[in-house]
Amino acid sequence: MADVQLPSFKTTFGDIDNANMQGLQEIVKSLLNSTIILTEELTYLLNNLDTRNLNEVDGDILVTGTVTAKAIAANSVTAEKIQAGAVVAEKIDVGELSAISANLGHITAGLIEAVQIFGSIITGGTLQTDTDGSRIVINSNGLRAYDGNNIKRVAMGVNDAAEMAGHAYYGPDSSYEGQVYSVLGALHVIAANELFLRGYGNVLIQGDVKFEGSVDFSDANVTGL
Repeated sequence: MADVQLPSFKTTFGDIDNANMQGLQEIVKSLLNSTIILTEELTYLLNNLDTRNLNEVDGDILVTGTVTAKAIAANSVTAEKIQAGAVVAEKIDVGELSAISANLGHITAGLIEAVQIFGSIITGGTLQTDTDGSRIVINSNGLRAYDGNNIKRVAMGVNDAAEMAGHAYYGPDSSYEGQVYSVLGALHVIAANELFLRGYGNVLIQGDVKFEGSVDFSDANVTGL
């Protein structure tokens, strides 16, 4: 606190009532001197208020809770005034955090948006290219591909109970059209309607061939039999 000495003026109203002209003059002089001293002391106090009181505040004697965020001027706390390691992760609570590069360790979030994500392993949940329309969805049930009308067109996965793995195809009306799957060491190709094997070069079938059902060669040119 600034060292201020306030003047002492002990004249009472009774002294003024009983004083003669000379006494009143002395009282006025004393009052004038006190006023001058008081003005000088107050001027000194106001001129030195910042350097003698604010800039010499000791952090150890501040009462907890007396300095609030509203009392801190904007941009007054800069990076060089923050002690290294003083701000820890559990003390940070923000609506948005922007950084060019950061090693964040374990991240728990409801939503992460990014332009590009480079990583080794992504575990858990659902990975999808979009939330609606044409998209691919990957989760523990397998892979699903949907068209622009939200119709599932391709499904790929594993059936542990049947010891099968494969992929199935569906039409634009979501009707089943066929599948390719493996089970018990054999690969199966099944079509709900017609099955076309077409090659613009040679089609090679190697190994023993077994036909079941009718075989129609009426539109074929068969040689070598």
